[in-house]
Amino acid sequence: MRNKIILIFVIVLVVLAAWSAVSHSRIVAADALATKQWLAADSAYAARFARMADALSSTDAAGFAAAVNRYVSSQGMDTKALAAADVEAEYAQAVFAKDGDLTVPSSLSAARLEAVQATDAAVSAARGSYNEAVRVYNTSISGFPGSVVARMFGYGPRTYLRATDGF
Repeated sequence: MRNKIILIFVIVLVVLAAWSAVSHSRIVAADALATKQWLAADSAYAARFARMADALSSTDAAGFAAAVNRYVSSQGMDTKALAAADVEAEYAQAVFAKDGDLTVPSSLSAARLEAVQATDAAVSAARGSYNEAVRVYNTSISGFPGSVVARMFGYGPRTYLRATDGF
C-alpha cells in the first residue's frame, strides 16, 4: 500500500514537472515573439518621431522634444510603451491645440504633415502586432501553472501600446 502511494506521488510530481516545463516553453516563446514585435514597433515609432520632429518648428517642439527624450532614455519595453503615448500626445498638442483652436499652425506645411501621416499605417500595424503578442504573452503567464512558472523565472505582465486619439 505504501509503495502505491509513493508511486502515485511520483507520477503526480512527474506530470506537474512536465506541465511546468511546457508552460515555461510557451512563456519563453511568447516572450521572444513580444520582443521581436517590440523591435518592429520601436523602429516604426523612431521613423514616426523623426518625421514629427521635422514637421515641428523649434518654437512648437519644446514639450515634444522632452517627451522624445523621455522615450529614448526609457529602459525596457513597458516604460517605452508608456512613453510612446506621451510623445504622440505632445505632438498632437503642439500641432493641433494652439490657443484652444484645433487648426494646424502655419509653420507646419501640408507636405510635412502628410509625411507624418504616411507613418500612420506602419505604426498602427506594428502596434497591433505587438499588442497581439503581448496578449498571448500575458495570457500565458496568467493561468496555472504559467503564473507559478512566470514568478519562478521572473516574468511579469507586459504593457500594451496605446493609440493616441487622432493618430
